[in-house]
Amino acid sequence: MKKVLGTVLVVAVSGIAAVISKKVVDWAMAPRASSVASQIEEGFRRAEAQLRPTLPEKIDVATTLIDAAYSGVVMTYYYRVDSDNYDVLPTFIQLVRKSTTEAACKTEMKKTMNVGGIFRYNYSDSHSKPLGTFDVKAVDCE
Repeated sequence: MKKVLGTVLVVAVSGIAAVISKKVVDWAMAPRASSVASQIEEGFRRAEAQLRPTLPEKIDVATTLIDAAYSGVVMTYYYRVDSDNYDVLPTFIQLVRKSTTEAACKTEMKKTMNVGGIFRYNYSDSHSKPLGTFDVKAVDCE
């Protein structure tokens, strides 16, 4: 019998995203490029370069960060949820979106979002079936 994936996963996933994204914020806010968008893009490029060699990274018993990629001012984190051993609740993506947004809005990620950066979270199950994707932007922190 599979275990039900609970709130612990939601908290763990949003917590690790905030920690990883702190690096992005530091680089994105450094005065390296001529425009804000290019500063964000440079920060995301550096974060991707540092993060990718460490992946996959087990976040908790059921979740693994499998990739990170940027495109312009959007940084996307790709997660795989162990749906072979855990039942994924129908409200999973809503729960993760809520807790991730709350966590992101309380961290320095908000600085990057306030100048146009977007953090995207993409979840799939053990068989690469999409579970959902959502963005966290400055407007979500209001």
